[in-house]
Amino acid sequence: MASSNRGKPALQASAKGVEQAQQIFKRKGLTRQGMAQTLGIDRSVVGKFLRGEKIWSQKFEEICDFLEIPWQDIAEGMAPTPQFSQGSPEVRKARQQLQDYIEQRCGAIRILGMDKAQPVEAIYTQLRVLQGDSIYPLAGNDTQTITKLTESLNGKEAIEKYSHLHILGLPGSGKTTFLKYLALQCVQGKLMPEVVPIFVALRDIAQPLKQQDLLTCISEVYGKTCGLDPALLRQLFDQGAVLLLLDGEDEIPVAQAQTLALTEFDLFYKNRVVITCRTAASRQVYEQFTQATIQQFTDNQIEEFAQHWFRATPDQATSFMAWLNTNKADFRDSFDLASTPLLLTLLCIAFESAREKPQKRHQIYEMAFEHILGDLNYGHMLPAATVIPAQTYQEKMTLLKTIARAAFDYDDKVFPASRAFLSHASIDLEIQGGLSPTEFLRELEASYGIITQDSWNHYRFSHLSFHEYFVALALLDEINTDTEAAFSVLFNETHLFNSAWYEVFWFIAQMLPLQKAEGFLETFKTRLSDYLQGQDPQALEQVQEGGEIATRIIHLFKTHRSSPTSARQSLDTHPIQSAITIRAFCSDYYYRFDPARRISRVFDVGYQFSHDLVLAHCFKCNLGPVPKRSLKAGKNFDFADALVHVWHQQELQQQNQTLETIDEVRALFFDYVLQHPDQFSPVCRQYFSGEVRRLEELAKLSKRQEIIEKSKLVADISNPDQEEHPFLGSKKFRFPTLAYDHPEAVITLSNYYYGCTLLCDCFSAEQALPLQQKILQGLF
Repeated sequence: MASSNRGKPALQASAKGVEQAQQIFKRKGLTRQGMAQTLGIDRSVVGKFLRGEKIWSQKFEEICDFLEIPWQDIAEGMAPTPQFSQGSPEVRKARQQLQDYIEQRCGAIRILGMDKAQPVEAIYTQLRVLQGDSIYPLAGNDTQTITKLTESLNGKEAIEKYSHLHILGLPGSGKTTFLKYLALQCVQGKLMPEVVPIFVALRDIAQPLKQQDLLTCISEVYGKTCGLDPALLRQLFDQGAVLLLLDGEDEIPVAQAQTLALTEFDLFYKNRVVITCRTAASRQVYEQFTQATIQQFTDNQIEEFAQHWFRATPDQATSFMAWLNTNKADFRDSFDLASTPLLLTLLCIAFESAREKPQKRHQIYEMAFEHILGDLNYGHMLPAATVIPAQTYQEKMTLLKTIARAAFDYDDKVFPASRAFLSHASIDLEIQGGLSPTEFLRELEASYGIITQDSWNHYRFSHLSFHEYFVALALLDEINTDTEAAFSVLFNETHLFNSAWYEVFWFIAQMLPLQKAEGFLETFKTRLSDYLQGQDPQALEQVQEGGEIATRIIHLFKTHRSSPTSARQSLDTHPIQSAITIRAFCSDYYYRFDPARRISRVFDVGYQFSHDLVLAHCFKCNLGPVPKRSLKAGKNFDFADALVHVWHQQELQQQNQTLETIDEVRALFFDYVLQHPDQFSPVCRQYFSGEVRRLEELAKLSKRQEIIEKSKLVADISNPDQEEHPFLGSKKFRFPTLAYDHPEAVITLSNYYYGCTLLCDCFSAEQALPLQQKILQGLF
């Protein structure tokens, strides 16, 4: 790209303005670094402002607002930018020339699973963005952290509030549709009527952008397509009368994106600009832009999307929402398969095309892909026909399975458009129409929408779950061909204890015929047992000692008159599942191997015990000395006393049994401490009360994050000194800690707990109870 001269920033402070600002600085005891951190800008920008140098107008206004100075009172230098009104001849002329092109280019969009393009305004669901540089994690990611409190706005609010936006989002989150919607609204005078919308897919100008600047590339596109005079376009940009919508920063080479960020200052700064990019592919920092991230769909947005999809049959939308909520645990809470437009599309296809409504996630995939690959030969932004020879449904599935299997071990599951990769995937390009690697993958992307471009010359499946599903299908083929060899590959430690393979194991277990599934589960258990027996001896001893303590606690649940009736019933009807929950807890009292107590959530009966055990742990560690004595627990207040104390708190017990996660249980304890501070140690209540204000601010942004933060605080302070307070009434009966001091044992047991959780999660409802009992016997 030819470099252009950087334009002059918009505003500077007058001499009197600089003097006034410096006086306020001294009076308030401000520093440049402190102001820069507060406003989220570079320190050098504050320095330029205080020296009376020109800076970007938006930053100038933000600094003045912070100092409580009307910016108009101290601004000097560049005159205010004259703007066209809606009725100005230039804007009217440009709109007339652009309108047909914008309406054709942006007015309709091809949706995966629909047989014709749909009007954007008919299908668009209002997005929400999170302003700031903190990105929400994917569902299921344990490292859910938000580093900065930010502002949530709907898309149109963000555009109106911030003149320069860098919008990030996951694949299929609606970035392109959002920009097309903005362009359409603008050209029709419904949004920002004083400017002219210019929509550009950066991928379309990637080649000319290597030799030309951005304005020249835009001028050529709009000159050829709608006869817009380059001189008029330049005038519009110079006058700040453009809404520039640049789609797909991730679809051009990194070097071009860097040049775009560095050299197009004078094209950007007077106008409104929105640039979109996939979250994972974002590499550029646009210093004068506000960064925003598209948020996952809320329940209201999901319902709005369903109404758009089923607008011809409104009753179907109601039925779809009822079905979605009925199967919430399968594809809402755990997997968030209704969080983006792409994923909701898949669910709508499965629901609409199936004679019998799918009840499981793999059935949803199977029905949707059979519809997409079988009946249709197109997807998102697709041509009328593909040049790839694969024609039948099975041929297409084989192609996708082959690619998925070869690409799954790549970092981030992103694979290159190279002959080496396709050769590794056993794909002969000569058979595939003689295409180049890039042409071949682009054809796949255009034809089906299941594989999508991730960055320059690299591709990925449009959703990780799709990739996992096709890998599982590929491995099922291998199991059917040579079961022993396939199991040898599948159950090696590289795959068995790798969380990236969790969903693949789950898919395989759900899709195998019952007879082969039994062999799969038995092999799984044997590999786990062999692993524990053959690794660090301290790990095995930890599990054995935990089992001994668990026997005493199980006896307490069964015999104590205050224990919950539901818990006693579970021990009678599901003895092995109940025992596994308790034994897993006793072998990991300090939360080192299974911090989230995931294994307790695998079974429906798990919460009957795990929640009480976790609360007892919290009470054991944090009750003050007076409440301990008042419990008449004897000289030592042990874990059994704490468990009985939990059973006696009826209100707390009722709430506890309605919760779904261990984080929620700990958060419940946190709130209980604040409500009853006199019962707890001074260290505990002071530590918790000191965090209340921060948590209140966090709750405004994310209730889920508030729960996680409370859980962390409880975990931090719940570290009992077991030498001082022996457990279960005797020093002989302590929760085992041997493995905690041996790094090799910690790794072994972390892997073992993970593997046991995965094994338990692989059971399906169709498998007989005796088989489950047989597999589970002896895990802990």
